Amino acid sequence: MGVVTSSAYALVSKVLAVRLKIGLPVLFKHGWAFFLICIGGLFAAVPPVMAQTKTPAGVCPSLAKGVWDKAKIDASKASLLTADSPLKPALRALMDEAQASVAIGPWSVTDKTSVPPSGNIHDYYSIGPYWWPDPKKLDGLPYIRRDGEVNPARNTAFYDSQAMGQMSKTVTTLALAGYFGDRSSYSERAALLIRTWFTDPDTRMSPHLDYAQSIPGRTDGRGIGIIDTYRLVSVVDASLLLERAGVLNADDMATLRRWFADYALWMVRSENGRDERMARNNHGLYYDTQLAVFATFAGDSTVLPKILQGTVTQRIKSQIDIRGRMPHELKRTRPFHYTGFSIQALIDLAELGRCDDPPLYHATTKNGVGLTTAADFHASYANRISAWPYAEIREPKLDLMFENLCRGADAMKSDIQRNALAILRPKYKNARILLLTNGCMPG
Repeated sequence: MGVVTSSAYALVSKVLAVRLKIGLPVLFKHGWAFFLICIGGLFAAVPPVMAQTKTPAGVCPSLAKGVWDKAKIDASKASLLTADSPLKPALRALMDEAQASVAIGPWSVTDKTSVPPSGNIHDYYSIGPYWWPDPKKLDGLPYIRRDGEVNPARNTAFYDSQAMGQMSKTVTTLALAGYFGDRSSYSERAALLIRTWFTDPDTRMSPHLDYAQSIPGRTDGRGIGIIDTYRLVSVVDASLLLERAGVLNADDMATLRRWFADYALWMVRSENGRDERMARNNHGLYYDTQLAVFATFAGDSTVLPKILQGTVTQRIKSQIDIRGRMPHELKRTRPFHYTGFSIQALIDLAELGRCDDPPLYHATTKNGVGLTTAADFHASYANRISAWPYAEIREPKLDLMFENLCRGADAMKSDIQRNALAILRPKYKNARILLLTNGCMPG
């Protein structure tokens, strides 16, 4: 057991006895999957309830530590060595963006102009995106909800949301540009951004979200705010590229993994984390995805199998119907987006668990419903978006659908998705996802 997982286990040993005492109440309130996650993996050396996953020889030599597929990324780089590589437009777009990004930042939670309710400037602080001042109240309090309409105050220096988003996007851009373009200066800059946000004692973010997606006049923070850190999933993948480039050394990676271990523990132990775990829409999916990614990166290999099992028996069973519709997302003011957004979370899990047997791409409920069912339903509207039968507050975009298709169509062996991918591909020659998927691979 490495230093990170040792510290994680040492930290939770103090609360294990309490967890076991309250085991039955937790079980009855939250269900088996949550109880098992709480006492297994990150929380105790309890034998996994799910058989060890089978790893085909040579496919995943050290298990995936992130969502990006190293083999596909390396294949893309090899393809770029040929003069007529179809990935050249995507590379040029990436390098242009990197050049425009290399001089901005770094960002830190300590830069915000407000102080969180804790009084600690290192604590992340944001407001819910769809909450606005009540125009009927002189002070605007308490805020009221307008689904799908983002309050611009969320993306100001008063809060940390915009800074986290810029940090994540820029780290990802520079790490990829450094790798594909052989530009060490880009890789070094990305490493600086990571150290500033996560590891420098003067500027680091506290590894919790006690004050995420607050609502003025109502609450200082909510479990729903955990979705804010989905943007850190790409930072995990970028850090693995930067480790390969030699710009994040062993000490850097150990400190970064410790941060994510602490954050994963907070996700499981905190009231906000428990609330988000119980969400029955995309928020529950993104909780699972983040916990699986962060715990795996931190060195705990026992969490992912449990989450993959619960994804089929609980998430898919309750969130996808026999036709592939996701009823909870169809109730939103942007149902096309939220359907694709939910599929994205499931694909992340499928990619992280690509060594699982069977992979999540092909796992189904007893009724034959799975990730492919939902992805096929969504993809069927690729060339007939005007036929989408659900009300939208703005015209749907196909960007996220294209990314999902690039990542999953071949793995799901779906003709519906492959046809949709063929329809959309000419519109996305510059898309970064092509570099992450070896041009979406032939298919």
